[in-house]
Amino acid sequence: MLMIRVTRKGGDVLSYSFSKPEEGSYYVLKRSDQDHYFKVAEYAVDPIKDATREELVQVKIEEASNELPVAPTDIKGTDSME
Repeated sequence: MLMIRVTRKGGDVLSYSFSKPEEGSYYVLKRSDQDHYFKVAEYAVDPIKDATREELVQVKIEEASNELPVAPTDIKGTDSME
């Protein structure tokens, strides 16, 4: 079973549970906030299984804004007036 938890902007957490039957080339998806089950093609789930945490997690805007900006460097122009 593959389980993914997603925190939404409002702070609530959604869980996505993917389970693969013994036979078949698909997964069954259950989302925590819904009563329904969904059939998802195997090729759609494989990239999620192979993804790393760094590829899936987005940096919060507050964290990104706390980083110091990079100071511009002096760039010598090619059209000097010498």
